[in-house]
Amino acid sequence: MIRSPDAARLAALLPALLACGLLVARPAAGAPFEDVAGDQAFIANALGSRDVLPPVWGAVLAPHAPVYRYEQAWMLAAMLDPKEHPFSVIAWPDVPPGHWALLAVNRIVGVGVLKEEDGRFNGDRRIRRDEFVATLDKVLTYRALPPPPPRKAGIVSFPDARTQAVDRAANFWQFLDPAPRFRPTEILTRAEAVEMLAKAAPLVDRSFIALLTPPTPTPVPPTPTPRPTPRPAATPAPSGSPGMVVSATSEPGVTPGPELTPSAEPLPRQTLPPFTWQWEGAPSLASVQFGDLLGVSYAFPSGGDVSVRGSAGPLVGAGSAGGRAILVTSDKRTQFNVSASARGLFELGSEGARPALGANVLADIQSVTAPANPDVAKKSSRTFLGAGPAGQVAVAAGPVDLTAGAQMQIGVAIGQGVGFGFGVGYQVEGRLPGLLGDIGALAAVRGQMVSPGGGYDFMNSLLLGLGGGF
Repeated sequence: MIRSPDAARLAALLPALLACGLLVARPAAGAPFEDVAGDQAFIANALGSRDVLPPVWGAVLAPHAPVYRYEQAWMLAAMLDPKEHPFSVIAWPDVPPGHWALLAVNRIVGVGVLKEEDGRFNGDRRIRRDEFVATLDKVLTYRALPPPPPRKAGIVSFPDARTQAVDRAANFWQFLDPAPRFRPTEILTRAEAVEMLAKAAPLVDRSFIALLTPPTPTPVPPTPTPRPTPRPAATPAPSGSPGMVVSATSEPGVTPGPELTPSAEPLPRQTLPPFTWQWEGAPSLASVQFGDLLGVSYAFPSGGDVSVRGSAGPLVGAGSAGGRAILVTSDKRTQFNVSASARGLFELGSEGARPALGANVLADIQSVTAPANPDVAKKSSRTFLGAGPAGQVAVAAGPVDLTAGAQMQIGVAIGQGVGFGFGVGYQVEGRLPGLLGDIGALAAVRGQMVSPGGGYDFMNSLLLGLGGGF
């Protein structure tokens, strides 16, 4: 049982204990980042010295890691003078009292740059590129600083982001560089946040200008190299001192030590890029099937596809599953085709058109029911399992993303027996991201040819649907 004087002392010490916990739990600032080098390291270390850029842990910047809402609040609040923050105490149901970002959260919410989301702060939510740009625009507007001079190259526009905040960021504040696309719905990485903060911070506080300006190296005149002095020959040891050789230049009591080899610089720590994914559902508006058994048949509509696409830096993955049904009215034959595929690709890193190479796997099942001719149905039922190389090329055409890809599979066909199988697939897809918030539109033509030993079956479909990203 706690007596009342002890309870009073505990209540008086509680704010101090909470403040100590806040200082201890928050990330350390000012330490040089060990996983970046060059100009990126200079800018990141400059922002970190002013406590604008919190590390992930220790001295790790993790440039490919996503930016979370807690970190966003910390970055934006650190850019403003503490005297400009109105004092506000907000009790968040999802931010504990001793959290390292609590003070920054309350400060930046107090000035109206960030807002609560359904009564919560949601600090563990990853933020998009357009969200960060909009909040940086609010910080700069809150300070009401004059913008830099207009660009000499003219107005910058992004075909996939025509919002007022993005336009002000590119042409008024100019912390966005010209690029073919802005990619507003993609998750912001810490490296991208560093680039934007480095250009926006001097507009908030002019002391950042000197901090972010690289020092000019002072030229040092070359030092003349002295001519090497010939080393005297060693003097043979006198008799009576076996095995000893004395140099004419050696001094008594001095033993030459081993040469010191400079240690190699530590390698930067590798960090994983953020993983983003998007789901899509696309009904098949029309399908055309032709092959040895059914001839040429078509259906409208015939089924659809459900697919998931993901990316992590240069790695791109996609998986899809779909079904088709075609009815041949002449003899009441019905074909059902179900397929599932997955492919993993590595982008080669070129600008403009982005080629990628990788591999794919496919499972394709076909079944035909023909009441008038059971033998046809029996012969045409088969399963194909295959794998092989894959490739695609992606390009941005204004606000639309265009992708063309092809796959080849070598495997087995299982029907009346087990035999060799060969397959070829292709897809031509167009996506319009951000059509309705996070929802985008998809239009695609996808085809798959399977040759189970003898003969072939080709299914070609036109799809139109929607998809959302996370």
